[in-house]
Amino acid sequence: MTIRPDPAGLAVRSRTWFGSLASRVGSAFWIYDPAKRRIEYADPGLASIWGRPVEVVQESFEQLQLEGAGEALQKLLGEMAAQRPGDPPGCFDHRTQRPDGRSVWVRMQYERVFDPERQAEVIVGVTSDITDLKEAQAVAVEAWSELGVRVRERTAALEQANRALSAEVQRRTRAEADLRSASPRSRSEPPPGP
Repeated sequence: MTIRPDPAGLAVRSRTWFGSLASRVGSAFWIYDPAKRRIEYADPGLASIWGRPVEVVQESFEQLQLEGAGEALQKLLGEMAAQRPGDPPGCFDHRTQRPDGRSVWVRMQYERVFDPERQAEVIVGVTSDITDLKEAQAVAVEAWSELGVRVRERTAALEQANRALSAEVQRRTRAEADLRSASPRSRSEPPPGP
């Protein structure tokens, strides 16, 4: 008996598996055609990052702008247009509001792919949800700031304690000197020796 593969079933299963994997990665690959002003390819992970169906993201940037993602996309388009052959890949972070109301940080990294005549054919990029990273950075900045406040407070308290201790040492030294000078024994007898 020969088992024949089911190409249609395999394609559906592959799309499901790939979509499941992409939704867990937190980054999404895309290809943008500047001549058509259209994303030619967007992997399924882009939907979980932008909070919009991949078809909407692929259809047009204009639709995304209507949905409130326009600021990041305008910045991306401007930076991509300025990139020349030999320039390093571009990257910028942007905070955006998803349609579900969740505020997310998105990192867009991209590079223009040029043909032999040095004309941009396509722009390839990776978009990543970096919300957790930005939140961790904010916590670290707050902790560092709080540590600075605590160090200044503790330093001030130690300086005050040190001044009080110095004053006490001086007071005791004076008291000892006064006692020695007032004692009749210290004036008439030499101190005991070894």
